[in-house]
Amino acid sequence: MLTVKNIQKSYTDSNEDVSVLKGIDLELKGGGIHAVVGPSGCGKSTFLLICGGLLQPSKGTVLVNDENLFELKGDERSKLRASLVGYVFQKFHLIPYLNIEQNILASSLSMPNENLEDRCKELVEELGLGHRLKHIPSKLSSGEQQRVALARALLNKPKILIADEPTGNLDTENGNAVFDIFKKFSDEGGLVLMATHDRELAKRADSIQSFDKGLLVSSI
Repeated sequence: MLTVKNIQKSYTDSNEDVSVLKGIDLELKGGGIHAVVGPSGCGKSTFLLICGGLLQPSKGTVLVNDENLFELKGDERSKLRASLVGYVFQKFHLIPYLNIEQNILASSLSMPNENLEDRCKELVEELGLGHRLKHIPSKLSSGEQQRVALARALLNKPKILIADEPTGNLDTENGNAVFDIFKKFSDEGGLVLMATHDRELAKRADSIQSFDKGLLVSSI
């Protein structure tokens, strides 16, 4: 379902090349929950952005369902990403002046579907947000905002869910609720790739991919 080969990413900072990823190889077939762990600055977030098709690697290949993501043209890549990949950002990235329903449906603008409003209502009920549908993000707790971000990522029924520190701003109860959503998604055949600093959460995943200094140093 997701294969990355020799992924490298470098930036130029003050005329100096900074290497963030130094050749990552990883193959994840089928579903399951896969945790990406490692110290801050080791390249976890950069790796997730590349896997989600949101950041071009300097070198390497990303295959999603055998499609070479970065050989596709921009609009083709966007359509593939919209249909197969859901992304949950660390800071949620909700639009502050839109209500919860509008925030969730915003992810469907590139592929309008008359059934998505019903799908949105199903998700908010499932995630316990039905009473918040017309509220703006500032009226919600961090846990509720995280669930809105999850609903937005799940709206188009993706095959892959990528999450960057999905429980980093949450208490234990809300963190467990988020993991339960991931577990249900993976039990239905989906693949979850999540970066986390929470070792206890990582232990509950099906695999742990440990990063350090831009390298994948272990996979268990």
